[in-house]
Amino acid sequence: MANSIEEATKAVEELECSRDTVFGKERDATLKKMAEAVLKLVPDADNLKDAVERANVLSIRGRAMGVIPAESRDTKECDMLLSKSVKMNPKCVATWNALGHLRWEQSKLKDALAAYDGGLESVPNNKIALRNSALILRSLGGKENIEKAVERSKAALALDFSDGVSWYTHGMVHLSKYFCWTFNQADLRAALKAFNLSDKQCESRNPDVAFNRGQCQQYMILWEEALEGISKAIEIDPTFTEAINAKADIETFFETITRKWNCYAGYNEKTLTKLIKSLPQTGTKTLRGNTIEVLPLSALEATEGCIAEAKGVVVKVLECVDNTSMPVYYLACDHTRQRCLIACYGIAASSISSGQEIVYGHPAYYKRTVPGKEPWECLVLVVDRSSLVTVGGRLLEKAQWTSMELTVTAKSD
Repeated sequence: MANSIEEATKAVEELECSRDTVFGKERDATLKKMAEAVLKLVPDADNLKDAVERANVLSIRGRAMGVIPAESRDTKECDMLLSKSVKMNPKCVATWNALGHLRWEQSKLKDALAAYDGGLESVPNNKIALRNSALILRSLGGKENIEKAVERSKAALALDFSDGVSWYTHGMVHLSKYFCWTFNQADLRAALKAFNLSDKQCESRNPDVAFNRGQCQQYMILWEEALEGISKAIEIDPTFTEAINAKADIETFFETITRKWNCYAGYNEKTLTKLIKSLPQTGTKTLRGNTIEVLPLSALEATEGCIAEAKGVVVKVLECVDNTSMPVYYLACDHTRQRCLIACYGIAASSISSGQEIVYGHPAYYKRTVPGKEPWECLVLVVDRSSLVTVGGRLLEKAQWTSMELTVTAKSD
């Protein structure tokens, strides 16, 4: 009997690993078939007198059922088996992890977190419980939860720096940290680094990693890389609906900005001349008590980064190009009719309107290539809550800030 339990335990561990590595159109059918094979190995718990052996058998059965897609399994029975097993043997972290995963799938986040915490009470250094609970804390949101998520993801990594899933988790929590409150580009860079290391360790086979890295690159205005990453996710898993939709959205975005850029957002000669007439050609502006020298946008084309302190640009907003993406983009131009895109992070789209004047002191900016049939280069100014900027002669108030929701997907733990 002990040998059969040992064989079943090994089989269910391999099954749970497969959940992280099997993708594509046949994923659900494949996992169901594998789980059913494991269930045939599990002995009948009613024939066992030893309490620990009975708990193990209930655990194996519940863990195997938990891998079966939700629409094909008895979730209530699965929960009952795992719950009964942890009561009989509360020191089995694998059972706690399976219970946490099951409740996570049902969007019972607090119950899932309690299950992972139950496992960590017995085995504080279990990387699966650490990283999965980190993702749940991230989903629960709030500064305190995300700080805990970062610490747990770090702890999981410290146990195994070669684990691609742990690197993926680390990238996800840094994205949440950025969009929840820091708006510090260092967190985006940390997320991208983590996704790159995850992709390397997973040997480029995980569509989640490719997709969310692409999302991160899109936030960082790395458009070509973002499109490549999202396309790669679809190549790995042609059924990845979120990636298919994201690719369509980003390609539509490229088409939209190309069209609006070429026609100055539809402004005719007379209207455009009138709009930019009030813009200063030279001189100074005052921002938060600081005097800045006004430069044309062309002065930003030599290098990429922040121009010298006490320098700045003044532009008029032509149109909001896209208020559904992250960041929100506006098309603008200066007195020379030089155009730029303004990418706004953490600022409500309604805070900036067409025709308003924007004064931006020592701006952060990038030169980016817009992919398409005929790729072209544009200047992108980056505005976030820390930027020295006025809109329509006023500083942005806290009421004009907005929380930013992440669109990220996890098809596996």
